[in-house]
Order: sequence, then structure tokens, then C-alpha cells
Amino acid sequence: MSLRLLHISDLHIGVPDATLGAPRLDATMRDWWATHSIFDGFLGHTYAALSDLQALHEELGRPVVVMTGDLTRIGAAAEGAAGHSFLGTQQFFGRPIGLDQPAWADHAIPGNHDHWPGTEPSNPTDTLCMRGVPGGALTVFGVAPYPRLIRGLMIDSETELVLCALNSDADVGNDSVSRVVARGQFESQCRDAQQLFATIAKDAPFQVRAILVHHSPQTRGYSLGIGQKSRVALHALIQSSGAQCLFTGHTHQADVTRDPTLNVLELRCGSTTSRDVFPKNPLWTAQAAMGIRRLPKNVALSHDFRRSGGDLARVWLKTDIYQRTRRSLTNSGPFTLIQTNRHHLSLA
Repeated sequence: MSLRLLHISDLHIGVPDATLGAPRLDATMRDWWATHSIFDGFLGHTYAALSDLQALHEELGRPVVVMTGDLTRIGAAAEGAAGHSFLGTQQFFGRPIGLDQPAWADHAIPGNHDHWPGTEPSNPTDTLCMRGVPGGALTVFGVAPYPRLIRGLMIDSETELVLCALNSDADVGNDSVSRVVARGQFESQCRDAQQLFATIAKDAPFQVRAILVHHSPQTRGYSLGIGQKSRVALHALIQSSGAQCLFTGHTHQADVTRDPTLNVLELRCGSTTSRDVFPKNPLWTAQAAMGIRRLPKNVALSHDFRRSGGDLARVWLKTDIYQRTRRSLTNSGPFTLIQTNRHHLSLA
């Protein structure tokens, strides 16, 4: 017996054009993105990536989906509703596509883009369009507050995977510098999560504990990074809870690595359905052809937890990294297995 999870992140779903099935990009959007290059998610999703993700989900046997933030491109309520349609049903704006996971929000966390106010920038100099009261996308994540403990994921009849879901933008002010530079601030979340873990009941003899957090502790810079107080609080949470791994996203780059400082295995998913190729028109491909900007490739992770063999004190984790192969500047192929990682996790 084993447990499989499909780990996705940074979908950056926008309100789709009826013809394209994805946001229609114009010169204003291109110029703003070219000026503010850390926000690749601003360009939204592609319909091809959504279709390829559905195919991968089917190929893997329709496992439980874990989503580590940035469902939307600018936090608009309509984008949240579009994301919910894709993840929770098989109808996406009149197209028969979706993962059909009605309870997807039970295994998901928001990201910094989901806290944006949902307004489009007016011109390339509008550097503060992400400031303001969140635009409504957060409502699709449910009414239960974060942090949340996610229970009932069984590796076998005696072993439970317990996930703790954090909102790493919880302490970021709506008009703060941290919102502008996508910096995580969540000290209060870590403190409250310690209390949740302290009162947890064991529904099974053994547990593996993990934490969902959008921001990656591997990012050390100011932009895209984690505030120092939050970093210290996360370390304390890992130590007190006995968490063995972190599920993260945010950087649009996948990686599976053991953090020697935090003594935890980080499972970081790249951007799964955000735009990874340029539209087929000269407005965009001229920049790409000159090598000014390249978009990160779409990635999804499959995690298989298994307690087997003679070592009953450990759970073995196999993580497969799937990546969409870029065929040209304007076209990508399906998700293909590119790397497998194996690790063992101690039982609590």
C-alpha cells in the first residue's frame, strides 16, 4: 500500500479569452512584464498546459492534488473562480477539461499573487499594481483559517501523512514593500501551527509530518524571499513538530533538496501551467529570439510515499519531476518524466 500525491504550483490562471482558452496578451501586458521580470505569473496560463496537466493526472491514476500557491495571475475573483472550475470540475469555460477534484482547496494554500487586488496595471511604470485589498481570489480556498492541519492521507493502515498548510503572506501588509517584492512574512502562522501540532491526536500508530508553504526557504534574496523573523519561526516550527519535508513553490523552478540549515527535505514545484512559451506574433517573439527573456518550463511533481521492507521505522519517498518539453519559442509538448529522487523519512 502506498500514497501518491500530484504536487502542482503557480498555475497563474487568468480569465480566458473565448477563442484561446487563456488570457489574451496585448502590448501593455508585454511591456509591463518586460519591465517587471520577476512576475512571470502575470502572463497567466496556457490552455495547452491545462490540457497536458489533465493528461498527466489521468496517467498517474488521478491521485490527490496538492497545490502550493499562486492559483491566479493578479488575484481577481473571476480568476479564482476559473481556477476552481479547472481544479474542482471538468468544465472550464465551456471546454470539457479539468482535474475534477471537488475538495482541492482542502489540500491547497494561497500564494502572493492570490493576494493581489485584481486590477490590471495601466502602463509599464505602474510598479505598485499588486498593492491594495485582495481582489477576491482568496475566497475559493475556503472559509477555514490558516494554518490548517490536513488529515486522513493514509500511507498504509498504520501510517498517516499529516500536512500543515500555512499562508506565507498572512503577515504581509496590503500596501507594504513585502507585497511589492513578493517577500513572505508569516511568523504568526508558524506560532499558531506549533499550537495545532501540540494538540494533534494520533489517528494512526505512526505519522509522517510535512508543511505546505508557498515561499521557499532556499531563496535568500530580499525579493521573492522570506522575512528573517518568519525564517526563524519556520525553523522553530519544523523542530517542534518533527516535520520531515516542506512542499513549496513560488520560484517557478523545481528542486528536491535537503536543507542542511532547517534539516528538512524541500519538495519545490515549479510553475505548472503558467505561460512557458510566447504567443505566435512578432510583438512577443522578437524579444525571445534576441534572448532578452525566456520563460520557465512547466513542471509538476509526483510524490509516492511507501512503508515497505524490513525497516518499519521509515517511510520511503519517491519524487518524480515531470516537465513540459519546449519544442520552440511558441510551442511546448506534454509533461515528460525528467528526474527521479528517492529519500527516506523518519516516523513520528
